[in-house]
Amino acid sequence: MKINSQDNQGYLTIEPKERGLDGSLRLSIKVASHGFGGETTKIWIDKEISELFVAELCELEENRQGKATLISMSPDECLIKVEVVDAVGHIGITVDLARPVFLFGRTALQRVHTEFEMDEGRLKSIAKETKDIMNWLPTTA
Repeated sequence: MKINSQDNQGYLTIEPKERGLDGSLRLSIKVASHGFGGETTKIWIDKEISELFVAELCELEENRQGKATLISMSPDECLIKVEVVDAVGHIGITVDLARPVFLFGRTALQRVHTEFEMDEGRLKSIAKETKDIMNWLPTTA
């Protein structure tokens, strides 16, 4: 799934990569805005958190108020927030990504934070695409 910013200067992509035995899901997430961004392929999302995020997106689309939040199982590694940012109903997306790396004999987090406005007309399709991602099952050969 790809969500473009309203001004086409940014985007967020989310792709399913692996399903855990407990129902958790490993995602590949890529974000950029105005030439600044990052990506990681190792974000694990708890099954209940993913279900809550989908429900919050559907409620956001229906009521045009509130927010939907997705947090990774390692809470410092990923936060995606979709929210109504004003009384008119504009939708903002905030993404925080971090990737642990081993530097100088210790683990350090490399971080990216970005925000952008999305086309609110896409909210319904994004809710459906997100539900499809969260229900994804790998195919077997």
